Amino acid sequence: MDIAAPGVGIRSILPGNTVGTRTGTSFSAPYAAAAAAIVKATHPTFDTNQVYFRLSATATDLGDPGWDPHFGAGLINVQAAAA
Repeated sequence: MDIAAPGVGIRSILPGNTVGTRTGTSFSAPYAAAAAAIVKATHPTFDTNQVYFRLSATATDLGDPGWDPHFGAGLINVQAAAA
């Protein structure tokens, strides 16, 4: 685990064209990809490693202080990463 992304209670379009919430990594992966895209858009000279390190360095710490095996660097903080 390098970094955590929201994956619980994510609003989504469900079968029957209804809206509801779902949970799982299938919902956190697009959030992480979007966060990386926003960082790249706000820092166009960043390469892949710099985007990764920016997301890690600006994550909101969760669990034990610092990196830990359950949350990695913490929860993605898009606003801080894009600043």
